[in-house]
Amino acid sequence: MPYDRPMSKRRNVGASLDAETLGALDRLAEHFGCSREHLVATAVMRFINDEIDAITEDPFADIPPYRTPQLDWEAIDKASASLRAFLKVGEDAIERGDVVSHDVVMAELKALDDEALAKKKRAA
Repeated sequence: MPYDRPMSKRRNVGASLDAETLGALDRLAEHFGCSREHLVATAVMRFINDEIDAITEDPFADIPPYRTPQLDWEAIDKASASLRAFLKVGEDAIERGDVVSHDVVMAELKALDDEALAKKKRAA
């Protein structure tokens, strides 16, 4: 059931928009030949209709939508720096030729696996 209210008895609401968004809104209003207020009101009504539809169709709709998690940018920066340092160690080793071939690594892993299986059989 769409949310459809007459346009009478309006109340103003405010929203802060950055200059780029406001400019895009003005360009759309000019394109459609209407006011920016009309576009905003239309967008809000569309949003309400979409959310009402989602609530009536989606059993998880009571979960608040559009929640942006608070990110710890300092921790993310530290983790990124640690990852870059870790990767640099590997890149430096490759440049020096200090590498082990895939075949050698697989043979060592197979030997470890065989040893663990033999230990398990002896313990049984």
